Amino acid sequence: MRDAEEGKRGQAHPAVQQYAEWFLRERHRLLRYACGQLHGGEDAEQVLSNVLQKVGRALVSGRVLLTAEEMEAYTLRSISNEATSRMRSAERRRKTESLYVSSGADGSEDNEEEAAAVRWAILQLPAEFARLITLHLWEDMSFAAMAELLHVPAGTLRDRYNKALVQLGQVLKDNDLP
Repeated sequence: MRDAEEGKRGQAHPAVQQYAEWFLRERHRLLRYACGQLHGGEDAEQVLSNVLQKVGRALVSGRVLLTAEEMEAYTLRSISNEATSRMRSAERRRKTESLYVSSGADGSEDNEEEAAAVRWAILQLPAEFARLITLHLWEDMSFAAMAELLHVPAGTLRDRYNKALVQLGQVLKDNDLP
């Protein structure tokens, strides 16, 4: 019995194996589809990777049972959902960043008030989050440069930066600020 269990550990789940084989055959077409969903290709590979992982986990857990015919539709829908989620996150990030960067660009009183409110909100964040926002937006430092400075992987900094922006947006919302 123990030998049978050890043999199973080395093998992929049959549904995952079937899906992986199909995915490999279709990867170029799926990548083109992801590029189309994102209106550009810079995040398409990441979206595709995320979808492959999510579908694999769903298949292993038994939450999703796919026939060969359903694989394509489920994957395309998953790519579309992941791309939409990524674009919405990017739009929220752009809005928050534009509020922060527009510190009096046109000199109007409203703009200065908004900038002051955003600066105040940043001071309410944990120091690490405030530092990331300041380095990236005010110092115009890339994630690669910040990674070198802070001795933290760039991907980790991107994740923390996104969390910082979400938290900044929440502080602004909670305090009825622009």
